[in-house]
Amino acid sequence: MEKQQAPRQKEIAIYRATLDLLAGGAEWSGVTVQQIAEAADIGKGTVYEYFPSKDAILRAVTKWCVQSELDRLEEAAARCGTLDELIGAMIDYITELVRDRVGIYRVVAGALGVARPSADGCAADPALTGRLRGVLCAALGRLRQNGELDPGLDDDYCLYALMASLVSCVVGLTALPPAQHPPREVMLAHTRQLLGRALRP
Repeated sequence: MEKQQAPRQKEIAIYRATLDLLAGGAEWSGVTVQQIAEAADIGKGTVYEYFPSKDAILRAVTKWCVQSELDRLEEAAARCGTLDELIGAMIDYITELVRDRVGIYRVVAGALGVARPSADGCAADPALTGRLRGVLCAALGRLRQNGELDPGLDDDYCLYALMASLVSCVVGLTALPPAQHPPREVMLAHTRQLLGRALRP
């Protein structure tokens, strides 16, 4: 029996059900809208009220995952007033992302290859890339106010340096099995040294 849920809750239930099916080993090509509906505990017709097709669900799930990551990143960065605090928060965020969510995101990415999403997929969404820039620029603005950044450096350079160091952490963690991940203290020390030289007065 379909639970009484608000529209947004139903959408999220559909997203979570889709992720659960994929995380459980289901091949996207074999997943049906009926299976998604059953896993979400809503009717199949209700799913079609929100999404015209199974592949539209997958594109929406992908966008929802990206938005959820931006929410987490924004929350982590909002607490930071110094460069060291920001680096620590970003390392913690990246470590948790790799440990807890990268695996299912890889499965979703593989399914997207099957779905052949259109150009309006999340990777091309300027609202999402703009939000990422906004989150990081807000953090940089707080660091500037606190005298943590070289005043001669513009936002584009600071964003590039910040993103380059964080992407290198992601690559370092995802390229190695968990047992070989560098300790947090080592990542912190290297990232602090790198960004300290790149951004501090």
